Amino acid sequence: MGKATLMYVIGLAMIVSYTLLNVTGSATDAVSNSVEYYGRTVAHNIAVAGANVGTQLLLSGSVTSQTMTGSFQGGNYALRYDSLNADGDKRLTVVSAANVNEKFGGSILRDTVIATFKYTQFAKYGYFSGVEQNGYMTPTSNSTSGGNMWKVTGDSMFGYAHTNSQWHLGGRPYFHDKITGFNAPQLMVYGGEMDPIYNAGSQWGVTVNRPPANMTKLENIAASSTPPALFSGQDVALTFFGDGRVNVRIPATTGSSRNDTVAIGSLTSSGVVAVKDGDVRVKGVYSGQVTVVALKKNAAATNGNIWIDGDIVANNNPWNNPSSTDMLGLVAERMAYLTTTGIPRTPASITNIQAAIYAHLGVFAVENYSTTPVGGRINLFGALSMNASTSTGRISGGSLVNGMLKSIRHDPRFDSKAPPSFPVSDKYELVSWWEK
Repeated sequence: MGKATLMYVIGLAMIVSYTLLNVTGSATDAVSNSVEYYGRTVAHNIAVAGANVGTQLLLSGSVTSQTMTGSFQGGNYALRYDSLNADGDKRLTVVSAANVNEKFGGSILRDTVIATFKYTQFAKYGYFSGVEQNGYMTPTSNSTSGGNMWKVTGDSMFGYAHTNSQWHLGGRPYFHDKITGFNAPQLMVYGGEMDPIYNAGSQWGVTVNRPPANMTKLENIAASSTPPALFSGQDVALTFFGDGRVNVRIPATTGSSRNDTVAIGSLTSSGVVAVKDGDVRVKGVYSGQVTVVALKKNAAATNGNIWIDGDIVANNNPWNNPSSTDMLGLVAERMAYLTTTGIPRTPASITNIQAAIYAHLGVFAVENYSTTPVGGRINLFGALSMNASTSTGRISGGSLVNGMLKSIRHDPRFDSKAPPSFPVSDKYELVSWWEK
């Protein structure tokens, strides 16, 4: 009995000792895991803090070096800015080191955050103006009337809308997507109302620059294309075909210097076709991606215009197929006109335009909009960015008496993509944020 009792006691002691050993080990592991988790959390916080510092420096234009360092929460971080492509896109990589050894058992814990930035694409705007005043210029004069342009009850905008000045709003104009501007809008009573509809909110105090360097960049890209796609000194007509070809006629009226039909890819390897000291006339059905540019000879010149001579639409219709890869950019250093001279139009006419339009010094307008006979409606599906604002027609007594009505809808593909080398701002925006 005594021997059995002794063996029982010894066995029980061994079991208790083993259990206590496991409990102690588990407690030690729990403390170790907790310390490591805390350390990794601190390392992550350091990386995020560094990424936020680096982001603010880039967005405010305060970056002075490709690499920088800083400290936070007892550790440090290293910033590095990498240029991704010729369009100025940048990647910010932040690596943190939580190296307070006494806190983390002697180890250095690291974490990484990567952010990607792009210059703001003007194709993302359904409507953009430098100033909400009439910027129409006739084909022979660079002067404008400059009167305020009003959006009133019955007017609607779809796509991000912005002006670098002040909106003039009467009654209840409708903005389907966010509206921004530099100054708060000027409001007036129209139809007994004074309450614009901001369906997706509004923000004031916002400025987005339109750098003149965009024009030089496009000229250089076209000139360096293979073969060079920069033409000079004559007007050029481009008629697009749905099979990816384009007819090139120089000068535009006679084609006496050139009149042939080639694949777009053989006309320009860069996707950019430009004319300097001349105008460009376009129409047809395009396939693929191309940006057509018209550049002025000098500041006093009245050339550098895009003329839209008829429908200009994608072969794979983006209105019906959001996955269409067909994209067209129309960039005019001066004006973008919808042609009326020599093109018969009736009140029932419809002109379809599927393109991102950019007018650097002027606006997109119907040629002689205030005097030409009523010519129906323009359906623009794409993007519109202008130096000022204008009307495509003249209304009297609530009815259209000259020019054309217009419908502008933003192509949602342009929220993240754009035609080749389409103009951008010098302002960065964050497009992706990756945390390890």
